[in-house]
Amino acid sequence: VKELGGAYHFRTMLHPLENVTSVAQLEQLPWPDVTNPAHYSAIRPQVQQIHTRGKVVHVDLQCNSFEPSWYVRGMDNLFLDLTDGNGISDWLLDWFTERSCHVGREFARAGVDIIGLGDDVGMQTGMLLSVPMWRQHLKPRLAKIIAAIREASSNRKIWVHYHSDGNIMSIVPELIEIGVDILNPVQPECMDTVEISRCHATQLGLSGMVGTQSTMPFGTSDDVRKRVREIAALHRTHGARVMIAPTHVLEPEVPFGNILALVNETKSIRFA
Repeated sequence: VKELGGAYHFRTMLHPLENVTSVAQLEQLPWPDVTNPAHYSAIRPQVQQIHTRGKVVHVDLQCNSFEPSWYVRGMDNLFLDLTDGNGISDWLLDWFTERSCHVGREFARAGVDIIGLGDDVGMQTGMLLSVPMWRQHLKPRLAKIIAAIREASSNRKIWVHYHSDGNIMSIVPELIEIGVDILNPVQPECMDTVEISRCHATQLGLSGMVGTQSTMPFGTSDDVRKRVREIAALHRTHGARVMIAPTHVLEPEVPFGNILALVNETKSIRFA
């Protein structure tokens, strides 16, 4: 932390593939073999151990196609590649999609109950890319990952938990269409949690909704308790299935009393 000047999140990113100029260069790199069964041998025993304790197994497989591609390529370069049609970003998106398909299948076969997928495609004011661009480049790849998980589950229900920060209201119906079961974090600073629960309560579980840009750092303990009760009311009013949680990591400025208020108020909620 000291080396970052007190910052708890990285302020600068390095993109190791920003100078790549051709698909041929990508193909020559030593990409890991994600099909090797040895990588996944420890998953099933751990899942079984958790199940014997009567617990649900939730694994995170976030950063599926879009985020890892722009992490390594750079966001400007990735969008320019897609516009130019030079194949570089398409190759990266496809590689990370296939990686997610392989890992998702292994989680499904091991008996995992909830698989967390996600790519941040939203800003506070709306989508990070246009909806038509999302439909062309990202929606089919996410659908492919979800289909791979479903195919490997042998008709056992696996809940697909999808994360994207920001306001993604414009694509929520299409996320449901391709198989998303739970949406996270439904960021209250920019998404209408009442509207989304009213419209999609029977189709979509809602996870998060306690603001880490607002209520948790800047509200009082009473504000936190009030927010928990508001989320619980979505279930009573609209039948929404809710998972009460902060919308992201809790930063150091969050008062400890607010954390206790969140935990204790959530424990006090009775949905029956």
